[in-house]
Amino acid sequence: MDPTYDNWFFHGEAPNTSRQDKDVKMTDTYEMYNDAYLQNYGVMDNPNDYIDDTTPRLEENEFTEKVKAAETSLYLGCSKYTKMSATIALYKHKIAHGLSDNGFNELLRIICDMLPEDNVLPGSLHLVKKLLKDFDSCYKKIHACVNDCCLFTKEKENLDTCPKCNTSRWQVNSRTKKIRTGVPAKVLRYFPIIPRLRKMFMSCEKVEQLKWHSINKSSDGKMRHPVDSVAWDNINKKWSDFASDPINIRFGLAADGFNPFSNLSSVYSCWPIFLVIYNLPPWACMSEENIMLTLLIPGPKQLGNDIDVFLEPLIDDLIELRNNGVPAYDSLNKSTFKLKAILMWTINDFPAYGNLAGCTTKGELACPICGPNVCSEWLVNSKKMVYRGHRRFLHPRHEWRIEKKNWFDGKEETRRPPKPLTGEDIELDLRHNLDVMHIEKNVCDSIIGTLLNIKGKTKDGIESRRDLVTMGIRQDLQPNLKENKLTLPAASFTLSKEEKIIFCKRLSELKVPDGYSSNIANCVSVEECKITGLKSHDCDVLMQRLLPVVLRNLLPSGPRTTIFRICAFFNQLCQRVIDRNALEKLESNMYETVCMLEMYYLPAFFDIMIHLTIHLGREARLCGPVHYRWMFPFERLVTHQLPSLAGIMEDWVSLYIIDISHL
Repeated sequence: MDPTYDNWFFHGEAPNTSRQDKDVKMTDTYEMYNDAYLQNYGVMDNPNDYIDDTTPRLEENEFTEKVKAAETSLYLGCSKYTKMSATIALYKHKIAHGLSDNGFNELLRIICDMLPEDNVLPGSLHLVKKLLKDFDSCYKKIHACVNDCCLFTKEKENLDTCPKCNTSRWQVNSRTKKIRTGVPAKVLRYFPIIPRLRKMFMSCEKVEQLKWHSINKSSDGKMRHPVDSVAWDNINKKWSDFASDPINIRFGLAADGFNPFSNLSSVYSCWPIFLVIYNLPPWACMSEENIMLTLLIPGPKQLGNDIDVFLEPLIDDLIELRNNGVPAYDSLNKSTFKLKAILMWTINDFPAYGNLAGCTTKGELACPICGPNVCSEWLVNSKKMVYRGHRRFLHPRHEWRIEKKNWFDGKEETRRPPKPLTGEDIELDLRHNLDVMHIEKNVCDSIIGTLLNIKGKTKDGIESRRDLVTMGIRQDLQPNLKENKLTLPAASFTLSKEEKIIFCKRLSELKVPDGYSSNIANCVSVEECKITGLKSHDCDVLMQRLLPVVLRNLLPSGPRTTIFRICAFFNQLCQRVIDRNALEKLESNMYETVCMLEMYYLPAFFDIMIHLTIHLGREARLCGPVHYRWMFPFERLVTHQLPSLAGIMEDWVSLYIIDISHL
């Protein structure tokens, strides 16, 4: 066949993807480019059946030229790189290592000079961006009010000032106050989800994965995936028409703030918004390539309750997918269909929980599950709100309610447990998830800080002991005044000086396999008996594996057993496979464990994070395994994609698009 012949795939011919240079080895980045533009063209019975204004196709001649450019060897005889793969590799190097534009131009000039004269490597950053410009269409830039009042879209698209605060839409010179018309003060980047979903259905393999849930639901009473959860079953019952087509999408939404400048001294905060597709099988559901970045909300300040302003374009698409659906082409069945989607729940840390749910997460009514029935009290001396009274979660005839009242605050507990907040407008069993990752880390920090009596982290102190006097409880721990000197009786929940040294030595000498965790010994100071700088994963490993080991034979039996029970709870809760029948037992055990904490620990210990552990078992029972609903995958994704130099947000967006455009 004539190698110069152009395939007319828009007219029904199958694309010829054979390469003129058979020895050229294509890299993953080339395969991404190939998938994005060549995949499944020609497999339709009639390609014109699904061509509309939203279909991401290039004009025929332009497309052919781009394919030829991508397939061109970097130079004659090159067996490793093509023009496209070499360009993307160098561009990713620029972004990952923070090269300036001038530095990158100089690097390109040197490399071009080193290569044979017939090389096709772009010689400047301008030419590189021109080659990669196809990816720019993957996201939209939407101007926003600098005070987060509104987006300049729809009926506000042509306004020059914010209709709410009257602030200019354009940048204003802080010194001269001159308005730079045409240069937006704040830009939201939106990655439309509908074209990306359509592209997923152009892959037969991806379509099979999206239907995995319909034939792989567990039948042995175990939960391995959200498809096995109560929430999934209830959606099937309430919206049977939606559930009847297994190809319809079920989303989870995650929000996470990060600092794009990689500088802890900077207060700049940027917020990416992700979507997770729960139709996918366990090995693909939470992988980085299947987590969809949908919004990149700029800083510099924390969004707070204004986050809903920036969610508008995403919510519009989700409403369209939920109510009306959009046409899509199923490459597996070779037919068009109406694609619909539903948002099952959100995933975020506790402050963002309040912003997305529209409820308070601090103060007297900080628990969004208990609502007005939460048992909170203000500690006058510690000047903080605490949340106790967990005996009401126990069985009505449990001995700790009445018979053992002196072990607690001396009062009988006759109240029933509070019912989770419900309402006629709430159709889902659980709309917002409590993030186990952050709760576990906060509980770990509180326990270790109190065990070692670390300044600034311990929940024990003079003011905490004075609260006991004010409340008239725990006389054995109340401060004593002897010879004009205030002394604090030794508490059973803190380690003695000798025990602290043993505890820290055990952690510092602990050896674990490579990849099991970070080197926790780097966080331990045996001389000062302190542990600092623990990350979320370190706390996860400590709580579920290491803490029961290093605490062995330390502390009195009661407090030690209580800590062991907390560790066992998180260990069972975070299992990949959860037994439905065991969850009720897990919940009731945690009720007792938190009550045991009330026996031994001071009231100041019981911040909102300790209280929230009460509700984690219920959420696992409703929604399935924790690792589909915690922040670890999103924190990891943000960390891996984090730009290493300030001022390269556009480059970071381009890099992200390159990495995920195969979706």
